[in-house]
Amino acid sequence: DWDPCYWTSCDGSSQGLRTRVVECRGSDSAAYDAGLCSAEGSTCEDEPSGWADSYGDDCQSYESYAYCTSSGGYGSGWNVDWWGTFDDYAVGGRSAITACCACGGGQE
Repeated sequence: DWDPCYWTSCDGSSQGLRTRVVECRGSDSAAYDAGLCSAEGSTCEDEPSGWADSYGDDCQSYESYAYCTSSGGYGSGWNVDWWGTFDDYAVGGRSAITACCACGGGQE
């Protein structure tokens, strides 16, 4: 059994990024990857639905290839030196950090 996860913080941090820290604990009281359980009473949906960047990468790609972190930062799969910033690939004024739940965006 999984205990519910609780949002421990969600703030409007610098540069328009949202920081979201999730604590997820199993019935054995050990901490686990927050992706294994959801926050009690809250869900997140990518917004807009079906969003993809100007190169065609969607939110699932950003998560699968570790392009971003859940707090809106650059993940281990993103090469800032070669690819630039997330904003360089924004579509309709939305980048992955505002559109994708996996990147700290989306709509709760």
